Parts: sequence; C-alpha cells; structure tokens
Amino acid sequence: LALAGAAWAMAACFGTLLRVEGYVRYYSFFLVAITAMDAAFALVVFISGDLCTTLAHEVLLEREPLFVCVFVNAGAALWAGVYFAFEAYLAYSVWSQAQVMQKGEFTGLFRYGGPALRP
Repeated sequence: LALAGAAWAMAACFGTLLRVEGYVRYYSFFLVAITAMDAAFALVVFISGDLCTTLAHEVLLEREPLFVCVFVNAGAALWAGVYFAFEAYLAYSVWSQAQVMQKGEFTGLFRYGGPALRP
C-alpha cells in the first residue's frame, strides 16, 4: 500500500495543479482507508500485543510492573492518539481541497506589482 500511496499522492498533486477533482477525491478516500487500517492495527497491538514487556526493561518490570506498565501504555496511547489525529486532519484537508475544486472556488493570486498593489 505504501507504493500505491506514493502514486496516489503524485496523482493528487497533479490533480490539484491541473484542477482535476477526481484524483484529489480518490486520494482522500485512500487516506481515510489507510487511517482506518492503521487504527485497526494499533487496536490489535494494544489489545493482544504485550506492549509493556516489549518496551520496558526487565529490571523495571521486576520491581514495579504495574506502575511501569501504566506509564508505558499511557504514553503509547497518547502518541498514537496524536498520530491518528494528525492523520485524520490530513485526510480531512485533502477532502476539503477536493470539495473546493468541485465547487470551483479558486483564489487567484495577483502578479507582483499588479493592480492590487499599485495606489
């Protein structure tokens, strides 16, 4: 899927430059699907994977395993939440760019020294 993501990203870039809304919309659907698959994978890791024994050293687990595991799991959940929030925001921004392209609401830029800058 990583190779397909690079191809869809390039198509979406060209779609944005050439005002082809379909490529951008398909890339937004791709991003939503990838975000859902990443969330499902993270859920499987949190539920079935023993994250604490994988990340924490044995010496720490011998003394206070509950204390260490709570902080390891809380930290992993925090950073996973930050990652998924960022990934969802990226999917939303690509989707909203496709919406803008569908409606035809383009903001044109003025040339430097053009009529907007002259008194």
